[in-house]
Parts: sequence; structure tokens; C-alpha cells
Amino acid sequence: MERQWQEELGQSLETSFREFVDRAHPRPITSALRISPPFGSDEAKYFLLGMEAGLFAIRPNGQIDSLLITGDPETSGIAELFSSSRGLVRTTVCRFSTASALVLQRGWLPQQIRVGATSTEKELMPHQVDIVVHVSDGSLVAAVDIRRTLPELEKLRRDLQQCGRRGKHAEDNCGFPQNHGRFEYCALYKPPYFWAVAPESDLCFKMLYSEDGTIQLSDLSSLPPRSILEMSRGI
Repeated sequence: MERQWQEELGQSLETSFREFVDRAHPRPITSALRISPPFGSDEAKYFLLGMEAGLFAIRPNGQIDSLLITGDPETSGIAELFSSSRGLVRTTVCRFSTASALVLQRGWLPQQIRVGATSTEKELMPHQVDIVVHVSDGSLVAAVDIRRTLPELEKLRRDLQQCGRRGKHAEDNCGFPQNHGRFEYCALYKPPYFWAVAPESDLCFKMLYSEDGTIQLSDLSSLPPRSILEMSRGI
């Protein structure tokens, strides 16, 4: 019988959250872990399977520890899962679930995945995405962006299309500043694919870059697996 992924993840994170709360606040706090939006089935499944496969681990201090963050097999990086002010950092669950699915479902090797950037890195390099995927020769093949909801995905689609049609322009001269950084990232690094993921939803584009600086977004049903993308590049 299929595991009850959403319920199992909720219980697991509730236990980890209580450990975090007890560590951060010696006096009892009765508030339960708030999960909004609810976990998607595949999201919960691949988060749990990623932990079981050793791709990442939850530490008592409320952080996720993972080699996927640094891309270095010798050193781990950390990401915030629980916050004293916000409780569950909801996008962190989706981010690591997506990274896990790239490895366990779509065939990518852990060393081909980079989960980033930390909050400090984002302040220094604001035009970042949540996950990058490289093929075997080290070339960037996909940029992955994590969103909370389907409406956020749809807004990202519209904003990227508008920025792409316009071509190079500054953020302070953009009508879509919320997602302008994603356009800047694509214009600078030119990932062939851009995959945006939210719980229970995703959208994917094949990115076509023109010499005049415009970007055309071609819709795909989802990000192709590693076997197809590396085969198409002759790797």
C-alpha cells in the first residue's frame, strides 16, 4: 500500500519543529506547526525519500544540512527550514523535494544539482534561482525556481514573457520588478531550460535567446529527464 506521504511528512516535521522550539525556547510553547499551503503528494514523497537517501538532513537547530547546497562532496551547506518568527519556511520544503525528485525520479546525479543560494549570497548576488542543473560536461542546462502557489507560477510566466519580449532593461525601468531578477539571471547565464515549481504545480520553458537580447519562452509539459537532455547535447 502506498505510504501516506503528506501525513507522514507533516508528522515528521512536527516532531522536528518541536525539537527546534524546545531548543530555541526553554519555556513551553504550545503553537503547532502551521503548514500553508498544504503539502503536495509528490512534494511530500520526494522530501521524505530525499532524507532517506541521505541527500539532506534536518538538524536540531531548524536547518537543513546538505551537500547539494555547496556542490562540494567534502562540505555541506545549510538552509533554513524553521524560523522563530515564521515557523516553517514553506519554500524550503518544496526546494529540497524538487532537488530530490531531480535525482531520484529524473535521473540526475547529486553532483549535477546545486541548491542555492543562501540568504547571504542572495544579498551579494540578487539575480539567483533556487536550483541549477548541469550536464556531465559542466554546462548549465536548467534553472529551477520555487514558488508557493499556482497563481505565483502564472504571474512568473506572464512577467518572464513580458520581460523576454522587451529584452535588456533595468529593474528600475521594469513593470514587473517582482520577477525581474529571474529575467536578469536568464539573460546573463542563458539556461536552455527554465523550470518553475510549486506544490502540485509546475511549468517549464525551453528558452530561445536572440542576438537582440530578447528571449522567447516555449512551453513544455515539464522539465525533461536527464537521459533526454544529455542525449540531445550529445553527451
